Amino acid sequence: ISNGWADSDIYVIVGQAYYQQGDYKTTAKFMGDYVNNIESKGNTPKEQLLLLVFDSCRRNSDTACTTNSLEKLVRYYQKEDYWKNLIVARPGIASTSRTTSTRCASSGTRATWASL
Repeated sequence: ISNGWADSDIYVIVGQAYYQQGDYKTTAKFMGDYVNNIESKGNTPKEQLLLLVFDSCRRNSDTACTTNSLEKLVRYYQKEDYWKNLIVARPGIASTSRTTSTRCASSGTRATWASL
């Protein structure tokens, strides 16, 4: 890994090993750095990676890390549970986020999402 030869599977295995050992601080740091590297290349991190970072931060009682990982989950994977958790982690986000709404032409269903 330190020489840059590892693929994504190796990163996930190492991150999961730290997690299973209960080393949540190292898991959050290791996987968080990996997620940042993925983002710096213009790619979207897998949801599983973000969830591993989120839960490691939460178990480590690191509020800033937990909030940051929730923001990434919301940014890349618009799920209601992620929004609910983020609103709890960052009170006031509901009043400061910008929402965008659109209506599907064929079904007439309205979809709304927020930008952070």
